[in-house]
Amino acid sequence: VTLPYYNGGVQLERNAVYTKLYSKVGLVVMWNGEDAVMVELDTEYTNRTCGLCGDFNGLPVHNEFVHNGEHL
Repeated sequence: VTLPYYNGGVQLERNAVYTKLYSKVGLVVMWNGEDAVMVELDTEYTNRTCGLCGDFNGLPVHNEFVHNGEHL
């Protein structure tokens, strides 16, 4: 797929650090191309989901979703 890509409620784009997938159902997935994935859900899913939270690496001060002091 050539980026940026838009089709059927899905947007896929790349910035300097991450590849991002946006969905019209309120899902955002960010991947650094190597070893980190972050999933965000719209607030409409509050109290309607369960599973792992965070990066599950046991290091609360390590946040791979901050680049140059900015949240991605």
